[in-house]
Amino acid sequence: MNLESLANELLLDLFQYVSSANLLDTFYNLNNRFNSLLLRHFQNYDLDFQSISKDDFNTMCRHLSFISNQVTSLHLSDRHDTPGQIDQFCSFGFTLHQFIYLQSLSIYHLHSEDIMNTLLLSLPYRSLISDITFKECSFSYDETNSQTFVNILWSLPKLINCHLDIQFKPQTHFPVSTVLSSTIESLFITDINPQNSQLSLLFKNTPYLRNLSIDFHLNFSNEPPILITTSIITLNVSFFMIEDQVLANFFQMMPNLLRLKVDLPDTYIDGQTWERIIEKYLPQLKIFQFRMNDELDDDDTDEKEEINERLKLFQSPFWLDKYQLVVRCDCNLLSHNMIIYSLPYAFDNFYFQYPILSISTQSVDENVSSSYNQVHRLTCKTNLSNESSFSSMIQFTQIRELCIHLPINNYFWNIISRLERIKILDILISNEYNENYEIQLKVLFDKISNVSIVRFRNWSSRSLPILPIQQISLSLSQLDLMWYKWYNLEECTLLTQMLINTSCKILSIDVQNRKCILKIINTMNNLQSLHVRCHADIFNHNTISTKDELIEWLQQYIPISYTITRDNYPINCIRLWIS
Repeated sequence: MNLESLANELLLDLFQYVSSANLLDTFYNLNNRFNSLLLRHFQNYDLDFQSISKDDFNTMCRHLSFISNQVTSLHLSDRHDTPGQIDQFCSFGFTLHQFIYLQSLSIYHLHSEDIMNTLLLSLPYRSLISDITFKECSFSYDETNSQTFVNILWSLPKLINCHLDIQFKPQTHFPVSTVLSSTIESLFITDINPQNSQLSLLFKNTPYLRNLSIDFHLNFSNEPPILITTSIITLNVSFFMIEDQVLANFFQMMPNLLRLKVDLPDTYIDGQTWERIIEKYLPQLKIFQFRMNDELDDDDTDEKEEINERLKLFQSPFWLDKYQLVVRCDCNLLSHNMIIYSLPYAFDNFYFQYPILSISTQSVDENVSSSYNQVHRLTCKTNLSNESSFSSMIQFTQIRELCIHLPINNYFWNIISRLERIKILDILISNEYNENYEIQLKVLFDKISNVSIVRFRNWSSRSLPILPIQQISLSLSQLDLMWYKWYNLEECTLLTQMLINTSCKILSIDVQNRKCILKIINTMNNLQSLHVRCHADIFNHNTISTKDELIEWLQQYIPISYTITRDNYPINCIRLWIS
């Protein structure tokens, strides 16, 4: 059958099953009909370059001018799987000017000031942008440049949602805009100067802000409120340390809050104080969620008695009747550290350290596992030598990322019931080599059958001289061995042989010399990107020289199609985007 004899609707249905790169490479410019169908297919197109292969990326960029007017959402990423992508995007001659109907822009893991400046120059001309995200980005901007960056964003005439996970080094704080935005309604920001004057300036220049998420990494100042905002109804906030009165001053500025989530990783505020603050300053509050940390007062104190004393302050009619809030305390019986939190648990990460004593303000029902459905990343540390008479009913059924400290005991298998969901696995070692480690790793890999990313942390070659790579699931796509050891040429050869039967596409590793890099590249045919630190590397990122001897040497031996860059996250890391 002739493909062109098919109806347009059927061809458009078939297009849904073909990658965008293959569609453009195959059908573009065959004739006017196929060009018209391609434009219909790519209408209001979400152009997501995250995790794309280099070959497909190049194909898309060759044809991108054809569909640039169709693109409404653009994602660019310099993460592990696509290192150097944003620079490559710019080298094709693209700026944001070409995307005249762009409504959403997301930038991930960008650390280049030059590239950021190139994007910023065209950003003010994209007047339709309503959503913007910068995630895991870092720039060496002085105060003037960082202020200009923020002011450009606040000047976008239709910006509604703004997510800014950015560090401006060497500055400590994120700058507050000095221009007014009459459109921003939702804002995520990592940190600002913890002064009420700065917060007031943020509210003044974002008068329609409704949803705010912010982390304060330094102590908040004890200033009286300067400006009250009535627009904010949802607040997610984290304070490194804060006092009761300072917290009260902070909440006075947002009296119309309906939903509040508070994370206090180094502070504890008792239930009675919370009750007083909410009744006095947050009269409209409907939903209150929190997580706090504290320690037992004395090692000789009865743990259950002290925990119950704290929980009593969360059992007044205010908590039980008005908010119908269940509060739980998990106390580690070795460190005496306590985490006190509301249920259902409202955060996406959880640190579980066995043995624990768990007590709640209400009796635990059979569906306690559903209380932790928000937890997607679990850090778990157990102990083989300590068995406790206390038990916990906690179960995690939605875990996608697991960070586990070896060794583990049998209790670990009781708290995670859905191991097949786990995609990312971090493995750490708690002490020196134990013969059980290899057995436990084998059991772990057998049970976590769908894991795609494995990272070994805080290991040393003395702990486990040869990692059991061959036992890792065939679904493995990314292996991170950085900070484990400096692999020599012989060990690199052995490692690549172990990885032949896996689908590993992304490898991070520390090697002794540059020949090891070539060995890995030439042996691992499926490799998409390589992140490597070389022990013999003499590069000094503090010098102003543009010469990079190691990169220049590698360029003599690798195909010209490879993208090679140096990143200082981690420091002196060479990144190759291969295919």
